[in-house]
Amino acid sequence: MSRKPCADAESLGTVNGIRFFRIRSDKFKTARTDIFITDPLTAETASANALVPSLLKRGCEGYPTSRLLELRLEDLYGASFDSQVMKKGETQVIHLSVAHVADRYASGGEPLFADTSALLTELLTRPVLVEGCFRREVFAQERENLLDAIRSRVNDKIRYASLRCVEEMCRGEAFAVHAEGSESDAAALDACQVTVAWEKLIRTCPAYIYFSGEMPDSDVQSRMDGFASMKRFPTAVHSGPVPESDEQRSVRYVSDVMEVNQGKLCMGLRTHVRPDSPDWPALMVYNGILGGDLHSKLFQNVREKASLAYYASSRLERHKGLMFINSGIESANREKAETIILEQLADMHRGAVTTDEFDATLRSLDTSFKATQDSQPGIVEFHFGQHMLGVEESLDTLAEKVSRVTMADVVRVAQRVALDTVYFLQPADNADSTGK
Repeated sequence: MSRKPCADAESLGTVNGIRFFRIRSDKFKTARTDIFITDPLTAETASANALVPSLLKRGCEGYPTSRLLELRLEDLYGASFDSQVMKKGETQVIHLSVAHVADRYASGGEPLFADTSALLTELLTRPVLVEGCFRREVFAQERENLLDAIRSRVNDKIRYASLRCVEEMCRGEAFAVHAEGSESDAAALDACQVTVAWEKLIRTCPAYIYFSGEMPDSDVQSRMDGFASMKRFPTAVHSGPVPESDEQRSVRYVSDVMEVNQGKLCMGLRTHVRPDSPDWPALMVYNGILGGDLHSKLFQNVREKASLAYYASSRLERHKGLMFINSGIESANREKAETIILEQLADMHRGAVTTDEFDATLRSLDTSFKATQDSQPGIVEFHFGQHMLGVEESLDTLAEKVSRVTMADVVRVAQRVALDTVYFLQPADNADSTGK
């Protein structure tokens, strides 16, 4: 399986608790600056942190309204600014990015990287404040948007079932907290509380900044020097793999009843494989064979052969070491579907995998690596995930390790995977009062 080498992330050093990386590539016509700020995920801070990126989108001292900010981005050859909140394992991440046409494509020779990265820095560090707090009318609008997003979780039943499975499986663990926090916590916030959260993020939290694409070395150094002059009191870097207990727990069964047309079955499993473990590539292959694509055991046996599910797949949560199996079924078919899913897990445990299943998985994973390689944001996020975990291997190195995985490696990790929680979202007109 050959591919062109993927751009590596060159470490530029650490300044003020900020780790800087350069991803050199002339493959893309755009250049990017990505800032990731990390904070331990807690119920007490999640909602306040989640509001920060949306408020930063509303302008800065130099461009205090959304309209003025949009006009400035248009002046920069249609540059784009984005911000979001997400969670990786038990870490909450605030992500800000700006993307623009590389300098050599600017007809007038404008220093686009210097100008856009300076704008990104201003948006992060100099938002519009009134009497030391975010503008209350803007805050009220963004808080309502956040509340709408939290309330709308239930509208996507597939995602909702997955979130509920996580809540039940990881009850008492930080991973059970949503990236956006809870409705009650968000509703209780005021503008000054979120301003305090913003100040904590930019003053004390570990951060990662990536410069990707083509840009002048002198401008990169200038941007780093700007962050070096910030008044920061960074805490210790807290990212890294979340330790998983080897304790075997009894399987928990949880059901919710809702007005839905189709049942949603979500099964949570603990893999007991750390993402920095040499066994991680084997777990990727395991997941691919089990439910990663159309060739997988779940898709072929639950959906195609038995016709029991509208969809059936599995996915890994790398930063927490978990795996989730999701399927959409008629309530009457729940027991049959669950039985067939457990049979596929048993087959994986004893190595009952065909050559076609194994080879198709390697091809599928190779295709996904190539897709990441063709996406500038994908390359940046891949490296950020690696750096968070303290794993320095490149995309090419990971792809090579995956290509060398053997069936014996897959069986070894399969024997560590354990079912933890079975969650079922069932229609109200066909509710099973037994809880299973």
